[in-house]
Amino acid sequence: MIEKHLTIKEFAGQLGISLERCRQLIIREPGVVKLANGKPGKREKATWRIPESVAERILRQAELR
Repeated sequence: MIEKHLTIKEFAGQLGISLERCRQLIIREPGVVKLANGKPGKREKATWRIPESVAERILRQAELR
């Protein structure tokens, strides 16, 4: 079975927080996928995807705080 992955925008919308705050929250979270498009001599652009299982774990942690 293939797990659904959320974008930062989708996950930030679920949490009701800004894109930047969401990025800070997920950047070091285990299981989050970073897709980098780095070309030599160019700035790296990264696309982040949050698996649903990781998103649920983050939401549970946030509820406990």
